[in-house]
Amino acid sequence: MLYADLKIWLPDNLLLRGDQMTMAASIEERVPFLDHKLVELAGRVPGHVLTRGFRTKALLKRALRPYLPQETSRRRKVGFTVPMGFVVQEIASTARR
Repeated sequence: MLYADLKIWLPDNLLLRGDQMTMAASIEERVPFLDHKLVELAGRVPGHVLTRGFRTKALLKRALRPYLPQETSRRRKVGFTVPMGFVVQEIASTARR
């Protein structure tokens, strides 16, 4: 799973889109979990330790548990939404000009 993420999902999806969005907003994106030493370490950890069933980031959450509020470590994943109302208004405004 880690190999597929590194070779396919990250470069062709997450990193590319993140780079495009942050450049468009003139902000800098940081990806601290892609430090090559950390990735090499994660590559040596057995998959069943990194995940628990279908729950990902099990080891990371366990390691950070003493430093984070309980509600943070148990919170469900939240994605980023596209502000479609704003986008539609901008397109309509541009079309009227």
